[in-house]
Amino acid sequence: MGGHKLFYALFYIVNELGPDVERLDGAVRAYSESSDRANYVELLGAVEPLRQDLIRTLNWAPQGTSALIAMRADLLDYLRADDELKLVDYDFLHLLTSWFNRGFLELRRIDWNTPAFILEKLIRYELVHEIKDWQDLQRRLASDRRCFTFFHPQLPDEPLIFVEVALTKGLVVNINDALH
Repeated sequence: MGGHKLFYALFYIVNELGPDVERLDGAVRAYSESSDRANYVELLGAVEPLRQDLIRTLNWAPQGTSALIAMRADLLDYLRADDELKLVDYDFLHLLTSWFNRGFLELRRIDWNTPAFILEKLIRYELVHEIKDWQDLQRRLASDRRCFTFFHPQLPDEPLIFVEVALTKGLVVNINDALH
């Protein structure tokens, strides 16, 4: 979806796919009169905006998760121009937080036998202690080091979080000792 088309689609979503206000008002009144289980369940259903159903449905499509992540990245850029879209961002954040919790993530060890395109991402994504080149990466994956990556099942080739560990004898006093 082109930049302007997405921008206008997001405004449609925020303005037309919110909660049903009449249903929500009725659910609030009913719950305030009696906080029984049925009224609670109705209130939960009434408060959820239709746009969350749309986002869930888009997630079912092939490559839906990665498309939604890209859409949210664009949304974050648009928020600089108009914070009315914050409601859509709250919905994205709510759903992505539940979809990317620890229970869904897979921890895999990364070593020199890991496919090159994953290793390239490790080189490109490492921001704390820059990896200079392939030789530097090979040193970091040596037998006294461990590298692990979290993956999401819907993004099997996209490492989300890298954890690098240096095995040492005793505590390291200086981080440079662990890096070299």
